Amino acid sequence: MINKYTDIRDVARFVIFYFKELGEDISPIKLQKLLYYVQSWHLVYFDKHPLFAEEPQAYVNGPVYTKVYSDYRDYFRQEPIRFKGEKDMDISKEMSNHLSKLDLGKRQEEFMFSVLNTYGKYSDISLVTMTHSESPWIIARTGLSPFEPSTNFIKHSDMFSYYEERRRKKEA
Repeated sequence: MINKYTDIRDVARFVIFYFKELGEDISPIKLQKLLYYVQSWHLVYFDKHPLFAEEPQAYVNGPVYTKVYSDYRDYFRQEPIRFKGEKDMDISKEMSNHLSKLDLGKRQEEFMFSVLNTYGKYSDISLVTMTHSESPWIIARTGLSPFEPSTNFIKHSDMFSYYEERRRKKEA
């Protein structure tokens, strides 16, 4: 049983450096969607326990974690995230350091890599479209017009229910 949370900002930095290590840039909008999918599937595969405590809000462009949004809001939605002095960084070392900070078990690490590899191949817009077609985001935006701002939370219970059902159908 997992009984601790990781810091969402540490997860975000790990995800950014993971993709940099792969030679790929990641934008704030893609980062948000990847965090959402990591959290959603973590709820399913780790007994409804969230990896991090925060629930995402149902923004117009899909799920958004406000702490991470505030860290990277200076970047345009699809502009790659860059760090000061990045050209001189040892990206592999940065990625390893951030993975260590997460203090995950082996199974959780393998899970995280699997989710990132599965969803990371999609573009920002594809990930937005995917989240818009899934019930957790739809439920949180009930009664809102497509472009109406929202601070409604996407509940962990809705995320678990939807993705658990998807897991069951896949395994059947």
